[in-house]
Amino acid sequence: MKKFKHFKLIVLALVLSGGLYYSDLLFLQKRQVASLEGTIRSAVSGDRNFDLTELSSKDFMRGFKVAMVSGLQVVRDGHEVGLTWGQFLVRNQSGAKVYVCEKYPHLEMTLKAEGVAYSGNIPTIVLRGPCLSSDDGQRTRPLMIPLRGLHRLLRENPKNIIKMGDRGDTYSIEAQSLYDEWPQYWTVVGASFSNDIETLGLDGFELISLLDQVLTLDFAEPQ
Repeated sequence: MKKFKHFKLIVLALVLSGGLYYSDLLFLQKRQVASLEGTIRSAVSGDRNFDLTELSSKDFMRGFKVAMVSGLQVVRDGHEVGLTWGQFLVRNQSGAKVYVCEKYPHLEMTLKAEGVAYSGNIPTIVLRGPCLSSDDGQRTRPLMIPLRGLHRLLRENPKNIIKMGDRGDTYSIEAQSLYDEWPQYWTVVGASFSNDIETLGLDGFELISLLDQVLTLDFAEPQ
């Protein structure tokens, strides 16, 4: 019994030391990403769009995360809530500069009800839809989540198709590990742009590193 307790203490020490080491890596990465602000050039004078086309591969992999977070905005409209992400310029297969949504037309976001778990399973929501530009091209259009009756909707059908405005676009919202109690607060733990070949994304740890805080949405249904 004593040997088993001793073993658990060793494992816990390794986990904690690994966590501290990972935190140090994130802090270092944050400083490196922030230092790119001076090297990421605007595509048009006075424009807030990030032009990442001249960056090295290594700097690009850090820089696009800065660009995504730069346009991050919580959008509330009546009984709906959504997120925008910053757009940036990349080169397409022909070498021309295009917005990220043109080269990576798919947008995905994952949210978890952190602090809530049923038999070890954390309630999770995954949004998958088109990456569409805002009118000014500086952000993506938000995937607006309808809060009214959302819990009932997802309990009846874990995967639903949601309409986006009047243009005929749609996105899917899929739930996992939902139970009777509907969590009010949901943490964004990942977001990505993708095409059929590659994906550009950032996870929850990187979001915390860039924002200095957890990105949490309030899903309370407005009265």
